[in-house]
Amino acid sequence: LGLDDYFEVIKKPMDLGTIQKNLEAGSYHAYDDFKSDVRLTFENAMKYNEEKTVVHEMAKQLKKKFEQDYKKLLKQMDREHAENSKKVQACGLCGCEKLLFEPTVF
Repeated sequence: LGLDDYFEVIKKPMDLGTIQKNLEAGSYHAYDDFKSDVRLTFENAMKYNEEKTVVHEMAKQLKKKFEQDYKKLLKQMDREHAENSKKVQACGLCGCEKLLFEPTVF
């Protein structure tokens, strides 16, 4: 790609392929960790590529779209959690169905 100075300009590299691998491996333990990596990807693209270039502008638009969609997703998850928590058979912590564990009787 001819990005010989990339690591001189970008001190903490991140890309969408790495994010996908982290998601598939279950490496993200908090939503904010995922959000930070996605933001970093677009911020790196904007930092490395000059303003008004296609790459800079696309990264800017994608970051804005991500922020909007991420907020919507969190709101949707909060609604679903609230609805699930109202159910009689729901766990008070996670809102999932309560499971009854009974010890084996010998």
